[in-house]
Amino acid sequence: MMMFRSTLQAACVSMALSALGSASTAMAGEMPRAAANAFYEVPLRCPSAPQIACGGKVKPVLRALENQPSVAEAWVDRTGTIVAAVWKSGSDSVQRDAAVEEVASIHDLRFRRLGGSRARALQESFQTRDGWYNKMTADELSNDEARFIAQRLTRRLVAHAPSAASKAATVVDAIEPQLRQDLVGQSVGTRSERLIGAVSPLLDENELRAFADALKLGTRPLKGEE
Repeated sequence: MMMFRSTLQAACVSMALSALGSASTAMAGEMPRAAANAFYEVPLRCPSAPQIACGGKVKPVLRALENQPSVAEAWVDRTGTIVAAVWKSGSDSVQRDAAVEEVASIHDLRFRRLGGSRARALQESFQTRDGWYNKMTADELSNDEARFIAQRLTRRLVAHAPSAASKAATVVDAIEPQLRQDLVGQSVGTRSERLIGAVSPLLDENELRAFADALKLGTRPLKGEE
């Protein structure tokens, strides 16, 4: 009887703790994210990967915004065309406008505030934060940029040295980390030297010359390139 009672008590305690944990999880899951108080059109596209925001440009801008006393959160969308601001409680419109103006001046940018149906549509997207980046996740954009550049350089290589087509995926994987280091400020030595060094074991003499020629064209897309 005593054993049965102890087992029953243990089961009840376990159920109670489980219910409490589930309730806490549910409450945490229902915690709404802060809505953006303002959206601004800002030119932060990446010259070398125009389809996305430039992580190297985005990070200091977002950091500068969040260093302002009136800004709680600052985010950029994946295209690098929209910045969202979440204001701190107690800040007023004068402080907020001054914060945006100061950051725009420091980084030589123009912030154009959006409203109406455009802002409402952006708010729906922003609530999930899907496709939005803050100062902590901006390096993800740099990773994507490195991949786009690596693929572009490899397409140029193959166009001038078709024999390298079978090695294309390996070449991309070899040069992407080197490009990423450049974009996040962790590189050592010149870009050309490091990229050529990365592909030298993979390419024959003719292919290596073609790759060097591809590098001379720069990392930005030329007319007709992606």
